[in-house]
Amino acid sequence: MDKKQYLIKLLDSLSDIWPLAKWFKIILEKWDLDDVIVDMLMDALQWAIHSAKDQISSAKLKKWIDFLQKMKELEIKDKEQDQKDLEKLDELLNQF
Repeated sequence: MDKKQYLIKLLDSLSDIWPLAKWFKIILEKWDLDDVIVDMLMDALQWAIHSAKDQISSAKLKKWIDFLQKMKELEIKDKEQDQKDLEKLDELLNQF
């Protein structure tokens, strides 16, 4: 696989997370680029990949934070329900 084919495959896999990937792919498919330009595009892609990883990591962390927040909310609701249940049990015990 040469650099151009490698870049096209890489751009294909990045198209979901990096909108410019499809445009770079079109350029690479249509034009015969020399090694200097391909190397420059590879450098730009490496930078974009690192940026995308940071964004994905941030999104994943945000999802984990949301998950933990929901878990805390459920725990609070469970404790409130447990407290209500204990109060009802106390009321029943007081009836005897």
